[in-house]
Amino acid sequence: MAKLSLTDLASLANESSAMAAINANSALIETAMENTLSRDGASPNTMEANLDMNSNRIFNFHSKRLRYLYKILTCQKISC
Repeated sequence: MAKLSLTDLASLANESSAMAAINANSALIETAMENTLSRDGASPNTMEANLDMNSNRIFNFHSKRLRYLYKILTCQKISC
């Protein structure tokens, strides 16, 4: 299923319906953009759902940090 479904413009003959479709599409695009994570840290920039990597690795994630995170998540004693 698509994350964003826009209304197709069949004709520009009826100006009012074409403008309504364009404005509705613009509002949907704006909402979709606001619903993404920002790479530059612009707010809001929090995840509100789990990230499913489908058993794939996260690259450029330091293994020491991963071990630390694993210990935190599994409630193991953390030693330096």
